[in-house]
Amino acid sequence: MYQSWVDAARIMKETEEDIWAVDYTAHPLLDPDFGTKGSRLLYLTRLNFRHIVRDDEVYRQELARIFHPHDDDQASDQKLGALVTRAGEYLREADIYLASTIELLPSDTRTSVLPLPLVTDCNDVRDLMGIAIHGEGERLRYEARRKLYLAQMLIQIDQSRIIQDGPDHRAQFEEILNEDIWKHTKQIHDLTVGYHISEDGHSINYTSRPEDGDQHWDFRSTFIEKKSGRRSIALDVLYYNCRFKRSVTPISFEIVDGSHRVLEKIRWSEMRQETSGSVLSKMIRKGINNPDE
Repeated sequence: MYQSWVDAARIMKETEEDIWAVDYTAHPLLDPDFGTKGSRLLYLTRLNFRHIVRDDEVYRQELARIFHPHDDDQASDQKLGALVTRAGEYLREADIYLASTIELLPSDTRTSVLPLPLVTDCNDVRDLMGIAIHGEGERLRYEARRKLYLAQMLIQIDQSRIIQDGPDHRAQFEEILNEDIWKHTKQIHDLTVGYHISEDGHSINYTSRPEDGDQHWDFRSTFIEKKSGRRSIALDVLYYNCRFKRSVTPISFEIVDGSHRVLEKIRWSEMRQETSGSVLSKMIRKGINNPDE
């Protein structure tokens, strides 16, 4: 949650402080003890729930305020059913994000942290608030609160103008590359790089002409050559990927037909295109509550 909790120095040195303590200042609703601390935010949350549970119009207004915080006219035109459906989409996104994050854990630890079915099956804000406040057991109440908060953060990320402009920024960057680098492309070709550990065991020998016994790495290479005065500058680009913050395509090398190949694996692939999962993770990890940051 907060980057300091994985600081090796805090774990290795002897100290009386709790090395696993997490700072929930930026995200108090993710604090497992939020419901017992008696904060002003807890009081306001319960008061808000009492209002929306009694009156559908108040519930509609609350959802409309979340989706249209600066547009009163548009908020007043939204129907309750449409708003509930739209909110449900973000709640399902929160479930997908959490499930994909749990997959990063060792396989033998995942079962103990899987969300409870009552929470994953509920995609209505009002019902989830009821579970978060009146649910049986601290874990159930926490998981409902967590799902609501993750969905709220995903909405805020979508509403960030800086993040919305991401595709335009990427397109502009790609245009710069096309004008200044890729126009010098001479050839696109398959390239195999071989390598083996040297006899001293401390270095690796690479070659573009692999021999028997070498491990093979296959690339779709772009060969660039540009004149600079009397000489030419040549470069083989083995792999290239341009993304903006919301797109996550971690690179991995997989063995295909006996050779290693560069493969992109999209994390949170079941979420909507150009996933917000990367931004959400960084906000939680860094203790940031404003997606613009």
